[in-house]
Amino acid sequence: MKLYELRDTALSSGRLVFSLGQLARLAGVPEGHVRVYASRLVGRGMAWRVRRGVISFTHDTFIVASQLIEPSYISMHAALYLRGFLDQVPSIIECVTTP
Repeated sequence: MKLYELRDTALSSGRLVFSLGQLARLAGVPEGHVRVYASRLVGRGMAWRVRRGVISFTHDTFIVASQLIEPSYISMHAALYLRGFLDQVPSIIECVTTP
């Protein structure tokens, strides 16, 4: 599988943030191979490392925050800003999830 094919497959899935395990299942290759692919995607600027073992195909912090741990949703000041109730851009994005 080529890097562009992997990226296009990931983007067509509807998600933008992937753990290496999720990406391996999506691509149908071993996780060891996906680790190399992810490193190459990050190195070429096609993806960004969010944390160890997690890559993102977007810089949008709201998307990364909501897809990093699932199920979760954006709450507090960030949610009020997105709905237009606050004019100030929040410096922290708070997400809520069940324990």
